[in-house]
Amino acid sequence: MAGFEHPDAVLWVALAVCATVPWILRKVAVKAVRWALIALLAADLVLMLATYLGFTTYHYMGPQLGFSQSGNPQSWLLVAAAVVVVLPLAIDVVLKKAMKPWRTLVLIAAVVLLVAGPAVFNIVSIESYLAGGGGFGPYEGEYAGEVIEWDDPEAWASSLRAAAASTLAMPAFVVGGLLLLRRRFAS
Repeated sequence: MAGFEHPDAVLWVALAVCATVPWILRKVAVKAVRWALIALLAADLVLMLATYLGFTTYHYMGPQLGFSQSGNPQSWLLVAAAVVVVLPLAIDVVLKKAMKPWRTLVLIAAVVLLVAGPAVFNIVSIESYLAGGGGFGPYEGEYAGEVIEWDDPEAWASSLRAAAASTLAMPAFVVGGLLLLRRRFAS
């Protein structure tokens, strides 16, 4: 598979598309143009996820899927992409301008989970593991630096449980917060 030499540049351009297309979608009334913009946005998000997970780079990522022991610097770009994509939808829900608010809330939850989920999972898992006193083992052998060895497998398993719980709870908190804001500001 072909890869990108500078994946961060790809992610920044993709983030710019994510920041503009949802706002344009709010104003477009022609159905064919709307579907074309939705397809562009979906392709852009898939490209961002594929780049984050290492599928479009020349760098070997292995089974970690975006995980790096020093933290993946692209994690915050993915979280930012999720925020800028759902922001116009969230504003419409809160101000009661959304034609189908429950469908919009489900869409917001899905985008937050799918786009920001891998990044949040990686951020929480590495931070909770390192905060719990965990570390990474010495790299020896043929695949030194490519295979991650954990000093404390039990602490790593615990950090993975915490990361999974926070990743799955994140969309619920976003939707709950939007419903509270909707009730408060739209009355």
